[in-house]
Amino acid sequence: MFVERGYDATTMDDVCVETGLAKGTLYHYFSSKTELRAALRDNFCNMILNRVKSRISLCESDDFFTRIDLLVETAVESYLDTPELRDVIFFSGDTPLRSVAVNDGLVGYISDLLSQGTLEGAWCVDDPHALSTLIYYSIHAIADDALMSGARRPRSAVRVSKLVAITPD
Repeated sequence: MFVERGYDATTMDDVCVETGLAKGTLYHYFSSKTELRAALRDNFCNMILNRVKSRISLCESDDFFTRIDLLVETAVESYLDTPELRDVIFFSGDTPLRSVAVNDGLVGYISDLLSQGTLEGAWCVDDPHALSTLIYYSIHAIADDALMSGARRPRSAVRVSKLVAITPD
């Protein structure tokens, strides 16, 4: 509904009519449209994270370069598969994108992967959280670049391991 009508044009009454929920029931779970969108965003982010984890689980556990590349590739593909929903969740209403990363499990997952790779000697990352935040926003930027160019796929394969020299000291 948010995708079809737009976030700003959709009211809680519209949600009640579309879902068949009583207004009291809807407000019992979500006190506002902003809170409802936050729940949608959490579910969407968990879906992306689960896709990433599933794809990475097929890799050798010590193949960190392939794992980080697949993480980025899978996240970008996932965002590009649902651009309208992604726009509603991340770019509409009153919640700026900068507040989303705080609650998105993907940032923590990236940070854990970077930390694990550092411990295993695959690379040397002094601040995994800072780099994971950079990678997270780069994923969004790569998806936006593809969408703004009219494509549904990135211009080329995204390989973090080729873009950034993350090697041991």
